[in-house]
Amino acid sequence: MYNSADDNASGSSANLAIAERMMTGPRPKRSVIFIWDSGEERGLWGTRYFVHRPPVPLEKIVAHVNIDMIGASRAPGSPDVEAAGATGPNEVYLIGPGVLSAQTDALLERTNREYLNLRFNRDHDRADSEFFYPRTDAGPFLERGILTIGFTTGIHARYHAPSDEARHLDAKKMEAIARTVFMVVWMLADSTERPRIDRSIPPTVLRYQ
Repeated sequence: MYNSADDNASGSSANLAIAERMMTGPRPKRSVIFIWDSGEERGLWGTRYFVHRPPVPLEKIVAHVNIDMIGASRAPGSPDVEAAGATGPNEVYLIGPGVLSAQTDALLERTNREYLNLRFNRDHDRADSEFFYPRTDAGPFLERGILTIGFTTGIHARYHAPSDEARHLDAKKMEAIARTVFMVVWMLADSTERPRIDRSIPPTVLRYQ
């Protein structure tokens, strides 16, 4: 039995919580589309289908925010304390804005600093990281020149194993990340200045016209 609690029920539950809050709170200036895609390991089937059959013109999509595995923590006593690829307490990998957009990076840093002040780990926020590209559901969006932003707590020994169960997740950390992503999405959607890529897309990224 593979319950897939961290990969990616953790990200899916955050997506649900953010969508619920968006529906009950003040609406930002821009629309927000929520996607639950599948087939990533098969070849990014879900997001590739989306970009080929988008519900709105792709040029109207200003950013793609990806929440993929946010339940791990190297906190003392946690099951991931020895997991070198996982983040520590109050820490999450932020991937994309440092490579792609100084404007968006500054907005995310300011929003986070003034809210829950998580530690943004930038180890994978670089052009040569496989988690920036191509090993991400955000890949098909980036290939079409759409700004991508990723949140994850990283890889651990339960990855793609039957032991990936909910009892191993750090629920408080998941909540803090979900709240932070909500604020980031809301600020991006409400920003007067249109979020954009203002740095060169790395040449390693395939491009589609």
